[in-house]
Amino acid sequence: GAFADSLILHETDKMIAELKGSIEGEGMKWEDYLGKIRKAEPEIRAGLRPGAERRLKGALLLRQIAIVEKLTAQEEEVKVRVKELETQYARTPELLARIQSDTYRDYQAGLIRNEKVLDLLRQHCIETK
Repeated sequence: GAFADSLILHETDKMIAELKGSIEGEGMKWEDYLGKIRKAEPEIRAGLRPGAERRLKGALLLRQIAIVEKLTAQEEEVKVRVKELETQYARTPELLARIQSDTYRDYQAGLIRNEKVLDLLRQHCIETK
């Protein structure tokens, strides 16, 4: 439906932003990269769509398991993670500002929750062997 399409579109946007960040992190301009691979952005978006769908399904599955198993990131765990990142990126003001934002803290809480879900799944696989 339309809601699923908008979620996929949003996830594709995130994947494009990640790709752009990676390309620019290597010192190349996005436009130059597109010229080099001889593709336009819409073509890249179309190619990313199946991956965006898989990522969304995986994220929803992890979230559902977290809810059922009552797995959450504790405030202290998020603080420790953010503190580590602040130390790591202390000399990069623009990254530091992003790390200290509420949005980024929420993102880290989601990562911690997912790590707990994956740990639980690994433990379950070991126990059932």
